[in-house]
Amino acid sequence: GQDGRAVKGFLRRRYMTTQRVVDRALEAVDEAKPMVVLRMPGVGALYYPATIAGSLVPRSRRLRVSERINRWVYDVGGAG
Repeated sequence: GQDGRAVKGFLRRRYMTTQRVVDRALEAVDEAKPMVVLRMPGVGALYYPATIAGSLVPRSRRLRVSERINRWVYDVGGAG
């Protein structure tokens, strides 16, 4: 419905472009940083609780949920 389209639109506007990810990764290489954490603008307060919750869920389950969310948001594979 309308609410689902609004959520998808919000998520699509907030995703990180490949260019931003590549630029930040190359900066990290130049700075000899072993890890880079990029956050979507506007949803920073959700990262800490999501990280804690995610650590309690097996990796295989997290990957399945992530796949379903991405298929829904980007209308890939007919799951939506």
